[in-house]
Amino acid sequence: MSPPPEEENMKKTRSSSQSPVKKAVLPTAPKEEEWEFGAAGRWDSEHLSKLRVSLWRERKLNLEKFLNIDENNWTQEMKEG
Repeated sequence: MSPPPEEENMKKTRSSSQSPVKKAVLPTAPKEEEWEFGAAGRWDSEHLSKLRVSLWRERKLNLEKFLNIDENNWTQEMKEG
């Protein structure tokens, strides 16, 4: 026994109206290489440059400014360390 013609027409309209919607896929920027830094004791200048750290070894560090102690008043441990 075949279904009534009304049901057949409904099936056809449902299947045509439920077609999958296609979405446009836009191109993305290429993914940059991800760095794994690991232990800080193993970092080199390339790791530091990735972190935008620059070291200036030309200038002497003025410990008097940080410690608020005149170099003449330093203890023997401070002078040796």
